[in-house]
Amino acid sequence: GGGTSGYELRQFFKGSYSWTVDSRVIFFNKHKPSPFNKANGVYVQIEGRRFTDGQFPTMKEPPAPPAEGRS
Repeated sequence: GGGTSGYELRQFFKGSYSWTVDSRVIFFNKHKPSPFNKANGVYVQIEGRRFTDGQFPTMKEPPAPPAEGRS
């Protein structure tokens, strides 16, 4: 998992009770139909990969879709 695989990077660390060690940049689109149950509302990943601690890019503005793209 991790990176561009589309799946969580899973590892165990001493003293940690969570095995997912990366995250993704997302937004919630309340109008897009879910592939699971066809109801409106789905989280959309806006970066092409998952990030671990220290890997998030530094930028002035996040790569969020413009307002017209969030319908």
